[in-house]
Amino acid sequence: MSLLSSPAVRRALRLTGYILLTLLVYWINAVTPPAARLGILYIIPVLLVTWTEGLAWGIVFALVTTGLREAIAWVWPWRDSRPCDGGKRRWRGWSFRIRSPTS
Repeated sequence: MSLLSSPAVRRALRLTGYILLTLLVYWINAVTPPAARLGILYIIPVLLVTWTEGLAWGIVFALVTTGLREAIAWVWPWRDSRPCDGGKRRWRGWSFRIRSPTS
């Protein structure tokens, strides 16, 4: 029990739990359909880390989770588009129309 009473060990265990929670959110976001838009769930580990470990750790986790979210977006950049959308494409919130050279 004296091992768990050490503040350094408890902090390491908390950070490990937050990392596992972040990876769980990443996995859930990767396996769900694009219409679910679960990227907002990355805020949960960031808030928990900021609350318990301070602003510096919160900024680190915010940058890491932003990278994970962008990794998902770049793997499937057209995942918001429909096959029969009349030439209109959506890419990460921006929509534009594909035109032929004659139009």
